[in-house]
Amino acid sequence: SSHDFRYTITLPTLTSDGSSVTILKLRNPDPAMYNPCEPIKRINMIYDLMVHKATLTSKTHIIYDYAEVTNAHVTQVNPLVIKTHLDTLKFLPIRLKSVIAINCPKFAEKTYNLMRSLMMSKKLQERVFVYAEGASVLSKHISVDVLPKDYGGQGSYTLEELNDYWQDVLIDNREWFLNENERYSDESKRPGDSKYKPNEDTYGVEGSFKKLQID
Repeated sequence: SSHDFRYTITLPTLTSDGSSVTILKLRNPDPAMYNPCEPIKRINMIYDLMVHKATLTSKTHIIYDYAEVTNAHVTQVNPLVIKTHLDTLKFLPIRLKSVIAINCPKFAEKTYNLMRSLMMSKKLQERVFVYAEGASVLSKHISVDVLPKDYGGQGSYTLEELNDYWQDVLIDNREWFLNENERYSDESKRPGDSKYKPNEDTYGVEGSFKKLQID
């Protein structure tokens, strides 16, 4: 399951300005077990549930930890996966305060440069920070008060504990996700010039929500 192969979590504690913090990191570094779509699906599920429960804040930091990521992982990520990830974030009622990549090797840095030039607005480009260093650089953007213990933070939790917590939460809400999967939007009522109009070539049939699977 995605829980077994990667950490995909949102911290339970907000920053001093009320921002949430999301962290994505490999748990099992085996490239054969890597699927770049799974962490995107999982974080979307977490955000969807937080919207439903009115716990999603209007501002967020997203941390991508590249520890143990190899070229064999990066070559599995195609531009469509990246674009889909960025687009789904646009549809949420949140503002990205920062996108922070740590432990980022040179070959992965090229991916970020491509994302910046082709897929990001100028405003978002200014909020992307890529570091070869590890968790020690996070204090430049996020208070150590909220960071997990294994990131040098003062939070009372570890990445492993939070990963287990969110796995339990997603499973507990399985029925809600299945019901949401049956919902459709009435595309006949969407304005023709809407910037949120889905592209069928990219996302499939218009009006259908993403297929979800609790694993």
